[in-house]
Amino acid sequence: MSKPSSTRRPLGFISHPQIQIKYALLNAGFITLLMASIYAIAIINIRFMIDPPPQDELVYYALLNSFNLMTWTAVLMCTVAFSFTFISTLYITHRFIGPTVTIRRFIDQLMKGENPEPLKLRRLDELGLIAEKLNELRDAYPQKMADK
Repeated sequence: MSKPSSTRRPLGFISHPQIQIKYALLNAGFITLLMASIYAIAIINIRFMIDPPPQDELVYYALLNSFNLMTWTAVLMCTVAFSFTFISTLYITHRFIGPTVTIRRFIDQLMKGENPEPLKLRRLDELGLIAEKLNELRDAYPQKMADK
């Protein structure tokens, strides 16, 4: 008897790319926009401090260097925030979308009249309880059909 083939995709972390990538881009874009606006306010405030230029040349160049350093810090931090938020959103959506895709496939097999393998979710939350109830339905379904 051969082992049943796995229904998991090779890139199992992204189970539903259209939804996961859309939410990840929206979430990461929002966080990055929020951070960029905070940095922009700080940079504009520094700009106002050096316009008109102070009389002391050392103070002027110190403020100008602070402005340049803050600009590059803003670019770096927004890039890091975008990357981190994008990856963490993919992970979080995977935790919710992955089990729902598995449950949907299970229900599709039941609707076709097939006898699918029992659902095995590594969760003890509501999705895990739904999986247990669907397994009970799977076990009771052939008996109901035999009674008719």
